[in-house]
Amino acid sequence: GVVKKSSGELIAFTHAELENVWINVKNKSTVVTALDLPQLSPGEYAIEFHAWVHGELFITKKEAGYFVIPPTTAFGAGLTLTTFPSIIMPNSTWTVKEI
Repeated sequence: GVVKKSSGELIAFTHAELENVWINVKNKSTVVTALDLPQLSPGEYAIEFHAWVHGELFITKKEAGYFVIPPTTAFGAGLTLTTFPSIIMPNSTWTVKEI
């Protein structure tokens, strides 16, 4: 999972079984996964990793890795943001219709 470090909030989670992937290894192996994350707001994020074997928690790494989203130029206005009120920075379109 991906966690916002300042709040501890879990912002992304995946599990092989959710994707109907069943991993059955007998020898030393490497398992790779990729998350397609939306644009995240500036800040520090941690990667968490948990592995279960036969339904029991076998490995847990609360801080298996880190990454930082630096201040970023975002949106159509081209503003450089160092903070943002939400974790996800979605693109949006706006229209005005007179009534």
